[in-house]
Amino acid sequence: MVETQHHHRPTLKQTNKRYKSKHATKSALKDAAKGRIARISPKASTTTNASAQTRLNRRNNAKQAQAKKRNALVSATRVFSGVDGAPRIIAVIPLCPDVDPKAIV
Repeated sequence: MVETQHHHRPTLKQTNKRYKSKHATKSALKDAAKGRIARISPKASTTTNASAQTRLNRRNNAKQAQAKKRNALVSATRVFSGVDGAPRIIAVIPLCPDVDPKAIV
């Protein structure tokens, strides 16, 4: 025999209300406006766009300065690296008696 399980009616089950939409339709927005035309402030749109643009410019300038410093450091250290690199420790040997090696360094 097949045993059947006992179930309660799903009275507490959640049912979403179909008429409750999260976003208003075009006609609902037109009805809410009642013929009024939304006026956009000319200052509001330009200031937000300009502030975002200046922020991007600042970030770009900082990034470029950082890359410039990095490239300068790499090019300065590149002289000393490699097979034919210059030695970091140098000796100044005076070949004439009138030359002061301490003054040169």
